[in-house]
Amino acid sequence: ILFIPLSLAMRLVVSLLCACAADGKAWRYEEYPDPITQPFACGQKTSGWICDPDGILSRKAAEQVSDTLRRITSETSVLCGPGKRPFEMGVALMQQMSRKQIHTLGGYGTGTERFAEKLGNHWAIGNGRCNNGILMLISKDDSVVYVKTGTGAQETLKNQHLADVIQRMRPALRKGDYDAATVQGVEDIFLVLKGEFKSKPVLPIAYRVSLIIAGCLFFFILPLFLIWLAVPIIRVSDWVYQKYPPTPLPSFTDFLTVYFGSPLEVDPTLPPTPRPRDCEGPDIDDSEEGNMERGAV
Repeated sequence: ILFIPLSLAMRLVVSLLCACAADGKAWRYEEYPDPITQPFACGQKTSGWICDPDGILSRKAAEQVSDTLRRITSETSVLCGPGKRPFEMGVALMQQMSRKQIHTLGGYGTGTERFAEKLGNHWAIGNGRCNNGILMLISKDDSVVYVKTGTGAQETLKNQHLADVIQRMRPALRKGDYDAATVQGVEDIFLVLKGEFKSKPVLPIAYRVSLIIAGCLFFFILPLFLIWLAVPIIRVSDWVYQKYPPTPLPSFTDFLTVYFGSPLEVDPTLPPTPRPRDCEGPDIDDSEEGNMERGAV
């Protein structure tokens, strides 16, 4: 009889469960494992705040993320009541969310936010009194990255910070490098909570308006500038080829035609366009009187 150690048997069962999930399981938030009480089901050896049951991250990347999450708990805090409480952040990675449940929750906009909120409450991230938990949700097949923050963390981790964090994750996500994207995102949030993250400078409104006005002026002035450059060339060409009358230059009405589509005015100095004729010969009177005269002959 072959005896298998209990720990090895547990790992085999977890591996089979993960394989089944990777084959196309769509996760519901109430079925998603808890990394504290079910670390093996989350693909981890010990309890923590990262859960990756579908094996999206490599072992090295998962360890880096787990280490950063521990540093968030030990090195950052927020004032809550009489003292300070540490921030807590969790990372949930999955192949796909249950589309039926997402639709029930309100679609991929509102539904994703509610999914992340309910999953964070299911995990009990953060202090219940301070509500300072943070959850990063990554769904691979849904192309979703969402960061849900509790009310106690929103003052430190603002929406502008989250937009910058996700923007920095996008290059790696587009390449399918979830290791680099997840590590980058968690480290950036850690820096935000410590007050060391440098966001991209936001241009003042007055500066942005001035840029728009300058662009519009450039769009209208550029044709005038090109004509100013072309006038000497046109006049020299007329002098060399002794062209008379000289080449007419576009008028202000012509510019209005370019920008607004108004009809061009016909220059009266130009000769009329000759009418094409199919054949030459005497004119034939096609009137009714002419036809009657020919019929009377």
